[in-house]
Amino acid sequence: MIVRNMKNNDKIKQNILIDLDGVLCSCEGGYDENCIPKIKAGAKEFLKKLYYLRRFNLILFTSRNLLKPSKWLIDNDLYKYFQDITNIKIPVSIY
Repeated sequence: MIVRNMKNNDKIKQNILIDLDGVLCSCEGGYDENCIPKIKAGAKEFLKKLYYLRRFNLILFTSRNLLKPSKWLIDNDLYKYFQDITNIKIPVSIY
């Protein structure tokens, strides 16, 4: 799915694609398709700050099947910060 810039109070929000593995969670010990590691320290606070700036649409990027990352976002109470999840590296303002 392609997400386009969305308006918020007549201002266009920039899209940011944020990678799951290695950015929001650490992959120590290697990649496991069936297990998403714990969230990195400080990642939730960082996402919260970006979200409340109200200038960005946060989009989660992953090469995984989208169901596991969706559940991971819910389990870590992060779903509210993301506009979308994709496994396609779409053109955005910031990667």
